[in-house]
Amino acid sequence: MATQPAMPRPFSEPGVARCVDLLELFTRLPDPRHRRGVRHQIATILALAAAAVLTGLLHR
Repeated sequence: MATQPAMPRPFSEPGVARCVDLLELFTRLPDPRHRRGVRHQIATILALAAAAVLTGLLHR
C-alpha cells in the first residue's frame, strides 16, 4: 500500500514566516498620502503589490 506524502503545515513553511515579517515591515512605514480619500492601509496595498510582482516572477 502506497503512503501519501504528508501535507505541509502552512505556518511551518519558512516562506510564510518571511511574508509575515514583510507585512510587519510594511505596517511600520509612514503613509505619505493625505488622509482624505484613503480607504486601504498602505501596508495592505504594498503587500498586494509585492504578491503581484512575485507571482509574475514565478510564472515566467
